[in-house]
Amino acid sequence: MNSIKIGGEERPVCIGWGSLKEFGKLTGKTFGQVFEVSDLTFDDIEKLIFVSLKYGAKQEGEKFDIKLGDIEKWLEENINVVEKFVVIFEQELTAKLDEKNVPAPEAGQ
Repeated sequence: MNSIKIGGEERPVCIGWGSLKEFGKLTGKTFGQVFEVSDLTFDDIEKLIFVSLKYGAKQEGEKFDIKLGDIEKWLEENINVVEKFVVIFEQELTAKLDEKNVPAPEAGQ
């Protein structure tokens, strides 16, 4: 699992269905809009990092006591985290959506 150093700690990041769904609920973004990283607002990026950390902690069985407001404070301390996070986000999405990883539908389906 990928991780980013934010808030003084190395934290796991999970980009998957659950985190993307929660991000959509928090922002009103559709499935297709989630993939347009360059069109996300500053608030959207904070929310995307937040849900990715939340689901990363869940996958690792770790306690999650972060508040959404913590993300802005932590990014103020180190804005470079955004660039690192976006790289992880794009890599994980590419890997999960890679057509080689998705079985082809059987004829007639």
